[in-house]
Amino acid sequence: NTCGEPCIVTHNGGGNLYIFKRAAETIVRDNRHVIIDGECMSACVILADKARQNVCITKRASMHFHMGTIYINGERSRPPHSNDIDSWVKNRGGYPRSGWLVMPYEEAKQFWKTCP
Repeated sequence: NTCGEPCIVTHNGGGNLYIFKRAAETIVRDNRHVIIDGECMSACVILADKARQNVCITKRASMHFHMGTIYINGERSRPPHSNDIDSWVKNRGGYPRSGWLVMPYEEAKQFWKTCP
């Protein structure tokens, strides 16, 4: 899935983690930029985390976390977020197995820069 420069995300429901991680690598390698201007869910948050230096958020941004379906050796694994984001999630009860844990802009701005 392609996006402009900058890539503006108004709603992204996530998807295949491998694809989102590869996209994050491409964003960083090619020095592209992403603006989160709405809901960024699941694998979208992982992309925003992995490409953090190239991502900014607006006051409409919200990050949505859940346990997801990552399996390692048959065991369900936690999503591969950076330690600071993982700690934020754990301090709020962990990754929900159903429903979403939402990080609103007011809290997300401690992890991502606000867009100019």
